[in-house]
Amino acid sequence: MKLQVKRLLQNRQRLMGSFWSVVEYAWYPVLLLVTTPFFLQHLGADGYGQWALLSATIGFGAFLNIGTGAATVRAIAHGIAARDRNDVELLVRGSLAIALAGGLLLALAIFATFLVGSGTFLVRMGARDAVLLTGATAAAIALIEQVENVFTSTLRGGERFRTIATIEMWMRSLQIGASVAAVAVFGTLAALYTALVLTALARLAVRVIVVERWLQLKSLRPSLAEHHGILRDAGWGWLQGVGGLAFGVADRFIIGSALGAASLAHYAVATQLAQPLHAFAAAAASVVFPKVGRAMAQGDPARVQRLIVRGVLLLGAATTGIALVLLVFRVQILTLWLGTDVAAAAAPTLGLLAIAYWLLSLGVLPHFILLGLGRMRFVALSNLFAGALTLVAMLLLVGRFGIVGIATARIIYGIALLINYEPLRRFWKTHAQPV
Repeated sequence: MKLQVKRLLQNRQRLMGSFWSVVEYAWYPVLLLVTTPFFLQHLGADGYGQWALLSATIGFGAFLNIGTGAATVRAIAHGIAARDRNDVELLVRGSLAIALAGGLLLALAIFATFLVGSGTFLVRMGARDAVLLTGATAAAIALIEQVENVFTSTLRGGERFRTIATIEMWMRSLQIGASVAAVAVFGTLAALYTALVLTALARLAVRVIVVERWLQLKSLRPSLAEHHGILRDAGWGWLQGVGGLAFGVADRFIIGSALGAASLAHYAVATQLAQPLHAFAAAAASVVFPKVGRAMAQGDPARVQRLIVRGVLLLGAATTGIALVLLVFRVQILTLWLGTDVAAAAAPTLGLLAIAYWLLSLGVLPHFILLGLGRMRFVALSNLFAGALTLVAMLLLVGRFGIVGIATARIIYGIALLINYEPLRRFWKTHAQPV
C-alpha cells in the first residue's frame, strides 16, 4: 500500500512538473494571440512588422541561451544531487560571468548590424530611424535576457517549474499590459519599446531575488572559478543554437529584407498560431532534461527508458491532434481572429508551418534526453546540419514563392532533426531490459 501511494505521488509530481512547464511556455504566446488584433490595428502592418523584426532579433540570443542554459541546467542538477551548495553558488556565478560577456558582445553585434542594415539590406523595413530604434531596443533586451537565462536555468536545474511558471505568468502579464497601455496612450513604437525594456528589467530583478533567497547565495558577483565545465558543454550548445537560428530567426530577416514589413506581419501572425505546437511539446518535454541528468548520475538508465516510452506516446498523440486542427480549420481560425483579408494572406503559410512545427515537436523529446545524457555534441551537429539545409532552401524559395516558400523550407528542418532518434535507439539497445 505504501509503495502504491509513493508511486502515485511520484506520478503526480512528474505530471505537475510538465503542467507548470507548459504554463511557462504557453502563457506569453496566448497573451500575444489575444492582443495581436489590438496591436495590428493601432500600429498598422508596418509597425507590427517592426515588432516582429525586434522579436526575431532578440531570438538571435537563443544560440547563446541554448548553450549557457543547457550547461547550467545540467551542472545545477548534478550539484543539487550532490548536495553541494558552495559548488552550486560557484556554478551560478560562473554562468553569470559567461552570460554577461556573451550578452554584451551580442548587443554590440545587433546594434552594429542594424546600423549598417538600415541603409542596405533592411531598407524595405521602413524609415532609417525606426529601424535603428528597433535595433537599439533589441540589443538592450537581448543583453537583459542573457542574464535572466542564468537564473531561469538555475531554477530549472533544481526542478522549480512551478516557481518559473508563476514568475512568467505575472511578469509576462505585466509586460503585455504595459505594452497595451503604452500603445493605447501614445500609439508609437518608441512607447511600446520602452514598455518592453522596463518590464524585461523587472522580470530579471524578480528572478534574481527568487534564486538568491532559494539557494541562500552569499554572492552574485560574476566569477570564472567554475567556468571550464560550463564552457565545454555550452560550446556545443552555442553551435546547436547557430543551426536553430535558421529555423527560428533567419526566416524573418530574409522576409524583411526581400519582401518588406507587411509580408513579415502576415508571416508573423501565421507563426503565432503554429509556434505553440512546438512550444507545448518543448514545455512538456523540458522537465525530462534535469531528470535524465540526475538519473544517469545515480546510475539508473531504466528510468531514462521509462521517460522515453511515456514521452513518445503522450507527446506524439497530443501534437498530432493539435496539428490536424490547425491544418483543417486554419482559414476559419484566422478569419475569426483577424478577419478575411489577413486570413487570405496567411492561411497557405499557416498550413505549411503547422506541418513544420509538428515535425519539430516530434524531435523535442530526443533533444532533451540527449542533453541530459551529455550528448551535446551530437545535438549541436544535427541542428547545425538541419539549419544549413533550411537556410539554403529559404534563400532559393523566397524569391519565387514569397512567405509560402519560407514556410516550405522550414519543413526540412523538422525532417532533418528526426535523426536525433538514432542515438536514443542505440541507448535503448545498450541498456535493454524490461520497462
